[in-house]
Amino acid sequence: MKRYNNIVREFYRRTFLSVIIISIFCLYIIYSYKKAEFSNGLSVTISSSVNDLLSENGIRRLDINDIKLKNKLNKISRNIIYNLNFIHVTVFSTDREVLTSIDRDGYSGLYRELWITKTLEKLNFPDSHRLIYRLQNYDKNVFLQILYPVYSGDKLIGYLGGVSRVDKRIVKDFEDNLISTLLTVIFSVFALSIIIFPIIKTSYNKIEENRFELIKTNIHTLMTLGDAIALRDSDTNDHNYRVTFYSIRLAEEMGLKKYTVRSVIKGALLHDIGKIGISDTILLKDGPLNYEEYETMKDHVILGASLVADSPWLENGLDVIRYHHEKFDGTGYIRGLAGEDIPITARIFSIADVFDALTSKRPYKEPLGVIKTIKIMNQGSGLHFDPKILDVFIRNAEKMYNEAYNLSTDILREKIKSLTDKYFME
Repeated sequence: MKRYNNIVREFYRRTFLSVIIISIFCLYIIYSYKKAEFSNGLSVTISSSVNDLLSENGIRRLDINDIKLKNKLNKISRNIIYNLNFIHVTVFSTDREVLTSIDRDGYSGLYRELWITKTLEKLNFPDSHRLIYRLQNYDKNVFLQILYPVYSGDKLIGYLGGVSRVDKRIVKDFEDNLISTLLTVIFSVFALSIIIFPIIKTSYNKIEENRFELIKTNIHTLMTLGDAIALRDSDTNDHNYRVTFYSIRLAEEMGLKKYTVRSVIKGALLHDIGKIGISDTILLKDGPLNYEEYETMKDHVILGASLVADSPWLENGLDVIRYHHEKFDGTGYIRGLAGEDIPITARIFSIADVFDALTSKRPYKEPLGVIKTIKIMNQGSGLHFDPKILDVFIRNAEKMYNEAYNLSTDILREKIKSLTDKYFME
């Protein structure tokens, strides 16, 4: 079945996309975690080394008022630069005043500018023992930028900011480990998908099979119910089948979407379901109905709508059942709707219903030919019928009539079944 195959292909496509999305999400999470772990570990190691070096050089005992303070700080900064592979160090007072700023020989002030203006000012100075750090790629190198609060006991005595160039071997080891982890994640996701997919596919196919069986059962019930309604006030089901056929074909000629055609089918087969609630004395009366009987007969559209309203599967056929006796000029019943306020499915069906009534033999009349029927219906254009829809119908009326009128009841039923399968099963 075409529709089933389309659904299966869509299932495969969505499953594949889900695997890709899950993989990308997992990769992003793993990458972010690994990068944060690498940055944190690197910063802790470097800050620990800085802390040891600061203690060795006695920075915690420096006097801020010492006139030789800058020289001592320059010496300490150079030790950090050359012993810990820093390319830039800046020392700040507790008031965030720059006490000294040193670059490694051979490096311009670009890194200092990059660090001071784009990181420190953006992140602000830490107000506790918190270490601020950030990894940054530049010119094929990886740099760790840190801002480190320096304490003597519990007393903050300043800040040390700097840029350390990370050893390329460390970076390569990190990248190799990251790639290995990411590949493992990708392999695990796809392996799990391969294991789970057959289970999901089997379950999905079973659900789809059950769904189609349910649709088939609903269609069979729909047609059986339509047959019962038709036999309630007629000797055959032919009228019910023909008006359904004409309605479907007209909807197709208008290029309506499948959903709308399905609504036409349900409504056409059940259009007179409300007649179940009309007494036999009125429904089967040989002669014309009097005023009271006619008013009672009108109620069949209300009864029909109430019978179908509680069925989720049949509710989109309600418009035909409720409004198929409305007229384009507003003189119909049960609400006196006019023009495009009448649902399009009801406007389509009313044309098919009148056409079959005029071209069919009834106890009180002989059938009219297609040409005479079209002439009569044209007189109702804009009055009884939507003129645009009627024009489409008239252009195709003779072809539709020839396709359906002289067929036996069994062949008509098969024809309707084929059309319902087309719109519900494919």
